[in-house]
Amino acid sequence: MRSPAFIARYLVPKQGHRVEQCEDAVIVLPASAPADEIDQRIVAALCDGASESLLARAWADMLAKHLAEPRIGHSVKRTVSAVTAAADEWDTWLEGYVKHREAAGRPLAWYERPGLERGAYATLLRVALDPPAADAQTGDELMRLADAVGTTGRSAWHWHAAALGDTCLFHVRGNRVLRAFPIEDSSEFDTNPSLACSRNADRALLAKHVADADGWCESGDQLYLATDALAAWFLRHTEAGDRPWAVLREFAGRDVHEFEAFVAAERAAGTLRNDDVAFVHIDIG
Repeated sequence: MRSPAFIARYLVPKQGHRVEQCEDAVIVLPASAPADEIDQRIVAALCDGASESLLARAWADMLAKHLAEPRIGHSVKRTVSAVTAAADEWDTWLEGYVKHREAAGRPLAWYERPGLERGAYATLLRVALDPPAADAQTGDELMRLADAVGTTGRSAWHWHAAALGDTCLFHVRGNRVLRAFPIEDSSEFDTNPSLACSRNADRALLAKHVADADGWCESGDQLYLATDALAAWFLRHTEAGDRPWAVLREFAGRDVHEFEAFVAAERAAGTLRNDDVAFVHIDIG
């Protein structure tokens, strides 16, 4: 019997900022409430706009929309194609932005132009999660599904992830992290992650830096997707012998304000850096 999936998503801006100022972006398809049972392909895109660049929020939003396209497929090449498609769209969007500023009586200042010419930057994580194929026809497909069946005899979901930078996926089974991707150790977080630029349509260069991974989820497994501040928090607590996944799992199905209060408390305690937070929790029921 196919186990359904349940999805919860959160977006919390920096302390003192409004949500419309948040430079992280998150899109999850299909759109659903936390209590909805999902038995079809799930696609999640999380992008963290670099605050040092102008229009980082707009670029993160545009990049996430292109990455969330369900038909992209499971390959670095197709992920790169989504990034370059977003970059190709950037100049047209920017032209409209400049005209809007002029019409509103707020034309670009001289000091803004160099930043706009350099482009906007963001990290990215795209995760596609496919349910067990009930109609697998080929021998290879049947063998793959057989390998994916856990000891409980229940079929597994297959996930594929592509990442550029330090937005992370954590696959948890029971009380063990099966996979941390693309960063496995909290010491790997720094202030200079790899970034996708709105001015870069160089497919070969992007392909060198985009990493990919995949895995199988049994019933009861959890996937946690997070931008860098929460991802670093997760890994630090894991390395200390704590179970951060148990803390995050408790927010599933609860009011979003409870998660916001948790983020505020961790920031106040100094355990979570004051940065935008995008977070997606996928529970394989």
